[in-house]
Amino acid sequence: VVLFWTVLGSVGALPFIFAEQPNLTVTDAFFESFSGLTTTGATTLVGLDSLPHAILFYRQMLQWFGGMGIIVLAVAILPILGVGGMQLYRAEMPGPLKDNKMRPRIAETAKTLWLIYVLLTIACALALWFAGMPAFDAIGHSFATIAIGGFSTHDASVGYFNSPMINSIIAIFLLISGCNYGLHFSLLSGRS
Repeated sequence: VVLFWTVLGSVGALPFIFAEQPNLTVTDAFFESFSGLTTTGATTLVGLDSLPHAILFYRQMLQWFGGMGIIVLAVAILPILGVGGMQLYRAEMPGPLKDNKMRPRIAETAKTLWLIYVLLTIACALALWFAGMPAFDAIGHSFATIAIGGFSTHDASVGYFNSPMINSIIAIFLLISGCNYGLHFSLLSGRS
């Protein structure tokens, strides 16, 4: 598991290392990559408003993929290593769903959870866009919101937009994303 995240974070640092802008040290590039993949939200970057959109989009995508990385780890990587992935879900799931398996097939469960993640991301991006956020920023902030990560495409974060509506949309989607995805799964599949 440690090797998986170490390799992923190291490969994730490469675009930051080789990009002309921002001019990051190797240490800062690794920090940025690991911060994104772990959805920590800490950054060494300043001047986000003047960075190329490609770098900003890449940062947001790192965070988005990192936000669902535990699903990949739990349902794809751990079973290969002989560790049961469903135990992680049951350990994290509150209430009466705790002792029930979500589905007999782990791969099917993973696909459904990814579908939920993608649909929430699209819904968040559209809501932000309809609230007046430019499309690029709406997509980037939906990645960070659904991943509960905190990266932004602007130095002032969502304060840049000075919009109570945008703040409210982000708060709502943060609450939804903060709920256990097993509960979303149960709601979607009609199971109690």
